Amino acid sequence: MTLEDETRDYFRREVVEHEMTIVLDQGLHRHLRFRRPGTGIWAFDIITWPGRLMITGDIADFAFARLPDMFEFFGGDPDRINAHYWGEKLIAPRDCRSYSEARFRAVVGGLYREAVEDGAIAPDDAEPVWHDLELEVLEYAYARELAMPAAEAFESHSFEFHDVWDWDVRDFDWHYLLCCWAIVWGIAKYREHKAAAPTVKVWPVPLIRDPNFKLTPDGWVPR
Repeated sequence: MTLEDETRDYFRREVVEHEMTIVLDQGLHRHLRFRRPGTGIWAFDIITWPGRLMITGDIADFAFARLPDMFEFFGGDPDRINAHYWGEKLIAPRDCRSYSEARFRAVVGGLYREAVEDGAIAPDDAEPVWHDLELEVLEYAYARELAMPAAEAFESHSFEFHDVWDWDVRDFDWHYLLCCWAIVWGIAKYREHKAAAPTVKVWPVPLIRDPNFKLTPDGWVPR
């Protein structure tokens, strides 16, 4: 399961009882509020104005800029997000990536396997080197401030890492992905509501009541 799939499933479990309140709905100016009755836990608001969308609340706060109608930009398909492209349109905060334990483990494991395959680690040393890696490096993978220095200081059977601080050990932030799922889910709920709302036909009323006209189902017509 990918990180996107994991955050999608997690988000959906938490919003099963959420209800939508439309605070404002005037063209491109919208304010939608989603929350579980009786609690602010996992509550969030989606706010749009021309060219901007902001999600704010208990999950996290992110603001994006792209099209005049930001609902059109995000699409509103609750089963799909585009975390990479949307991240390029962030205006606050600018960064949507953070340290990833999974990425760190993948980099360490990849460099180890490469060293074994290339002969940099002798066959007889492969198992003890991996054992040392687990104890001295991977044991601290849960925190960047511990994992990176541990990898930099590691040495076992003449095997060591180089340029540790240049490693790409970041992935999309957990809360950023949750917000992406919240946005498309919220847009879908809004569109469902709009589609189900009855159409109200409003006829313009003459500024001065003219006795020569009468109101019919087709509007004001001559008597």
